[in-house]
Amino acid sequence: MQPEMTPIPPLHTLDRAVEVLSGVRSICRYLHIGPATFYRWTAHHRFPATLTPEGRWLTSTTLIDGWILARVEVQEPTSHTPIEPGGVV
Repeated sequence: MQPEMTPIPPLHTLDRAVEVLSGVRSICRYLHIGPATFYRWTAHHRFPATLTPEGRWLTSTTLIDGWILARVEVQEPTSHTPIEPGGVV
């Protein structure tokens, strides 16, 4: 008797399947940003994309989501006073 084989589940991040994005338009569409913002992020904010020898930008949704989460984690807390539930500031 052979052991039962369990299928390997697909890679998921934030409940979405991993997708490779090719080209500035696809990347910008995923992020809802314009090309100028994309180029600024790649030049100044270590956005996780690479330029192929053919001149096409590549990245993945996993890399983008991880980059966004990492940037959120290092942001300084806001200067706003938290509102207590049912309370007044």
